[in-house]
Amino acid sequence: EALTLHPELGLLTGPEQARGGGAIPFFAPTGERWLYRPFERDGAMVALEALAGGEVIVLERSFSFPLAPWVITLSRVRPTRDNAGTELRAERLARFNSGQGWRISNFEGLTHHRDNRFFMVSDDGGKVLLQTQLVYFEIL
Repeated sequence: EALTLHPELGLLTGPEQARGGGAIPFFAPTGERWLYRPFERDGAMVALEALAGGEVIVLERSFSFPLAPWVITLSRVRPTRDNAGTELRAERLARFNSGQGWRISNFEGLTHHRDNRFFMVSDDGGKVLLQTQLVYFEIL
């Protein structure tokens, strides 16, 4: 589900959710792995974006059909060779909850633009009630 090119670790990839729930693993081609624990119940890792300094921004999406709101969380982790095999401490950067007035939906894409600026995109999945949205933001 998620893929990024890390400046030291190479390609990092991970599934949307862990088998059986809990912390979600992501992997380097060398076999090293790290664990990401979602902030939200039913949280899914849908995108990773590595920065030049080695930090990785995680885009997490949570939605429990049919009545729960969409919750999009952006967080930052710092995978290194030294902390491989561990559950990383994630720093939550932002949380957007559609039940609190945020007009968000199925965000699945994240890309670094320049400096601390990013694009985040949603997928309407061909569904009438969803929208394709493009958000440009800066992490301060």
